[in-house]
Amino acid sequence: VLFTLASEQGLLAANLSQILLVVVTVSMALTPLIAQVGQRIAIGLERYSLSRPETISEEIVDLSHHVIISGYGRVGHTVARLLEEEDMVYVAIDMDAFLVNKERKSGVPVYYGDTTRAHVMNALGIHRARAVIITHNDTRVALQTITTIRALNHDIPIIVRAKNLEQVQKLEKAGATLAVAEMFETSLQLAAALLKLLGTADHEITRIIDIFRAEDYALTRTAEQEKPA
Repeated sequence: VLFTLASEQGLLAANLSQILLVVVTVSMALTPLIAQVGQRIAIGLERYSLSRPETISEEIVDLSHHVIISGYGRVGHTVARLLEEEDMVYVAIDMDAFLVNKERKSGVPVYYGDTTRAHVMNALGIHRARAVIITHNDTRVALQTITTIRALNHDIPIIVRAKNLEQVQKLEKAGATLAVAEMFETSLQLAAALLKLLGTADHEITRIIDIFRAEDYALTRTAEQEKPA
């Protein structure tokens, strides 16, 4: 509009006005695309910075007897909060760059990285750590992470989230100290809530749940052991 008015008033030559109009139109059309490219570059640079083993090592160099949380989604976040309540030190790692960036701005000790890589686990202080908990639901990555950890630290306790009872033995066979079946535990909690609403005493609910948990996990492990080689 301004270019048109300027041209009509003789302040700009007609051809110059057309050139400026084309430049402005093209720049407006390209701005969203350039913004997206810039955002991707910024995220890539930040992700690279956060995932550098040197960066992780430098920030946790004085950390020891800490818990390593592999996966900082819903489950990992809850685990972290429980550890904080007990004044236990932890460091978390996740493959979601957006999540890592957001949580770090809030002061959470979380890094971007792949826990299946030995140099990443070394940077997280696997030899000084107290325990590792794998909270994401990608069984393939969990198995690879367990293998990597056991190659570096044979004795450290590893707790891992399993989708179901069938995966428990597979994860424990790979080297996990304890695998917890998410679906099975959820069903136990639902049953416990139902029993409580029906008037069953807390100690009786605890007794029943403990029996079912012990029996089902034991049956799963026995069945796996009895499978032909």
